[in-house]
Amino acid sequence: MHFRTNSGVRLAGLLVPVVFVASMVVPHQGELPLGIHEALGCSGSGSGVPGPGGSVAPPEPSWFSMTAADAREPGATLRVGTDGFVVLTGSSYGLTAEQALAGIKFIVTDDASEEVPGTVAPLGEGISNFGWTASKPLSVGAWLTASLTATPAMNPASATSTYTLEVVGAPAELPNPAAKYANWGASYKGTGDMVDCPTAGTYRGGCSPEFVIQVPSSFEADGGYVDLSFDGTPTSGVAWEVTIAQSAAHADSTLFYAQTAFVTGPNTTFFELGRVGFGVGAAEACALVTVKDLRTGKEVSAEVCSDKQPATTISANSMLGECTQPPNEAVRDLWCQMRLGVGKTCDGTTLPLDDMPNEDQAKDPGTPNEATAANDANTPAGAHDSSSCQFGHSSSSGAWLLSGVGLAFAALRRRRTHQ
Repeated sequence: MHFRTNSGVRLAGLLVPVVFVASMVVPHQGELPLGIHEALGCSGSGSGVPGPGGSVAPPEPSWFSMTAADAREPGATLRVGTDGFVVLTGSSYGLTAEQALAGIKFIVTDDASEEVPGTVAPLGEGISNFGWTASKPLSVGAWLTASLTATPAMNPASATSTYTLEVVGAPAELPNPAAKYANWGASYKGTGDMVDCPTAGTYRGGCSPEFVIQVPSSFEADGGYVDLSFDGTPTSGVAWEVTIAQSAAHADSTLFYAQTAFVTGPNTTFFELGRVGFGVGAAEACALVTVKDLRTGKEVSAEVCSDKQPATTISANSMLGECTQPPNEAVRDLWCQMRLGVGKTCDGTTLPLDDMPNEDQAKDPGTPNEATAANDANTPAGAHDSSSCQFGHSSSSGAWLLSGVGLAFAALRRRRTHQ
């Protein structure tokens, strides 16, 4: 089956009766299809108890969750400095800043079960992040027990935790800005006239009908890109915001996107910062990296650069990689690399991914296995193999619904034909 992308009018004409039939097939409750009322009732995080007129009463202001930000799992050991600083993070509904702060209890005790005095204070704007700090310096090498609770909580279990605190040394100092560079890519842009190419509709094969799309007939190199992450692991609990920005000293390096990384301690070591693009002739990629301490407001910034490395991925401003075959020889190498990987070529021994044999056939491409032979003998030409197209055998309610819609539509057409 072939559809061109400019056949939307004919397709829209078919959708009108299908939607009409679907509206008759789907069970209804009142004015909305069955299930819509339940979905509306689940919006928000209410208790689900109907209020006057059948509406769902909104939840009371409460915490959804609260945890130590640097904990990989409940009950984790947190390495802290002699200030005992720990970041606490949570999500809430309807709480004011005063209510949120008043509801957080972080109780720390020593090995004699004596409480260690300390205070909880908000970090930055909003009511998601807080920090606990000991009121007096702790002894290096001490092991402490911490209990965290947040009230009122919609689910008390998600707002209650215990941790072990290990005092490892002096509080971590603000680091010199640094970044890791990874996932180097090469960019290409289309330069030629648009030409047709077929696509299976689903990238790298699938059961979708074949579409004809248009892609440029030629491409040229357009620089590259690289992903940046924060390079630094604090020795103890911290509250650092790390960001990247356009490098003023390196105009050839531009930001594709950027995001803020929140560094809270030594247990988490990967923090994505964004992606930097660079021109064709660029020898390096650069960005301005800033680290800000939310506790003190102090921040440091520096230009951070890396020499350009060989590309491991390829990007082009078109759907060339979705073509089942290259539209011409001029783009064959680029198409092959987009389909098979950087450095790969279609040399007659390497097949496109859509045509790769299955695991059994790969052992002897000339001899199909028994199951394949049986399927070929009983399968009409052009039909999809069930191993790659499971939709027809789906037991989901969506598959049954679509089957019902199809049958109803067919019955409607037959009825109109006989009238």
